[in-house]
Amino acid sequence: MKVSPSIIAASFLDIKSIIRELENNGADYIHLDVMDGVFVDNLTFGPDIASEILSFSRLGGDTHLMIKNPEKYLEKFLDTGTEILTFHIESEGNKMSMIKRIKERGRKAGITLNPSTPLIEVEPYLAHVDLVLVMTVHPGFYGQKFKHEMINRLKELKKLREKGGFNFLIEVDGGINKETAPLVAPYVDIIVSGSFIFKKGSIKENITFLKRL
Repeated sequence: MKVSPSIIAASFLDIKSIIRELENNGADYIHLDVMDGVFVDNLTFGPDIASEILSFSRLGGDTHLMIKNPEKYLEKFLDTGTEILTFHIESEGNKMSMIKRIKERGRKAGITLNPSTPLIEVEPYLAHVDLVLVMTVHPGFYGQKFKHEMINRLKELKKLREKGGFNFLIEVDGGINKETAPLVAPYVDIIVSGSFIFKKGSIKENITFLKRL
């Protein structure tokens, strides 16, 4: 299991030492939640801060754009050096064009959808993306309660991947902790976790627990 800690849940007062701790304890990526206060009811940071965070990390960037118009800012976020760039199916812009631009820059293109959006909405892109991110909470704030009905979505997505012979990775984000992680583990390749990793005891122990699933 690959683990992508959501840095938004960490203390930014000591961000460099926290990133070193993630690197030294088996994290695979740094998950960057980018929110514009329009697409979701929260505001985090833009490409400049994302670039700074990734500049002193050996981990790959896993950037999740929760913004209204990702197409407008795509190049700026690609310039951060992120390894994965994921946008929402519900956002504005030409989705196939964005996927193409991301892949032309040698990065992994991801697409995600909110819990209320039918899975069929992303099906036309499954042959083209490198990753599908399944949200198991409504995006915008970390620490929300896991939506158990999304387990069926993960099962269905995995079946679609097998049936279609697709190669995309399946990532899950939202309410992942010691109780819910084992429920999603059979269906995913990457787990995103924020509150559990940073707020519940030892970072090392929490990452180790997730990676052993």
